[in-house]
Amino acid sequence: FLFLAAWLTGKDAGKGLESMVKFRHCAASPNAGHPESFVAGAFHIRLGGPAQYPFGRVEKPFMGDGNQAPTPETLRQVTRLITLSGYLAAGIIALFLGFFPHIWKSF
Repeated sequence: FLFLAAWLTGKDAGKGLESMVKFRHCAASPNAGHPESFVAGAFHIRLGGPAQYPFGRVEKPFMGDGNQAPTPETLRQVTRLITLSGYLAAGIIALFLGFFPHIWKSF
């Protein structure tokens, strides 16, 4: 759904997929690495890297081939992209279940 939302909004969806394949395992969380690395590629930015926590600094790898850090405007665009992908997921699933209602009954 992120790919579809990126494509619809004119972001580099192909680069997002390429980045996801390359960097998805860089995050400690198995769930965070996929969308974070996709967004890094689609927006041509670099995400991740060292992080400061109350207990100290943690060295984390960077995701994405871009050398730019996200700006506040980039973060607004990413938020819109993620929101759109959620709406697309809900809409497509609702349409699918509308056309195939017998699947819904099995839940």
